[in-house]
Amino acid sequence: MLACVLTGLGQPVLAAPCPGPVLRFVALAPGHWLVPAADGDATAANRGQVSNLLLVREDGATPR
Repeated sequence: MLACVLTGLGQPVLAAPCPGPVLRFVALAPGHWLVPAADGDATAANRGQVSNLLLVREDGATPR
């Protein structure tokens, strides 16, 4: 509803493509991926992506 009000035409608002660097996802195991960091120091070109990230998908219900 809010998107319809903001656009005034009832059309959904589409996000612009991200101009940042392409992220690589390296599969390590089922539900586990590595997003490797860029080499060297943080710069405008690598947008500061100089730390490796480990992504893990959690399956099932998790009590919180």
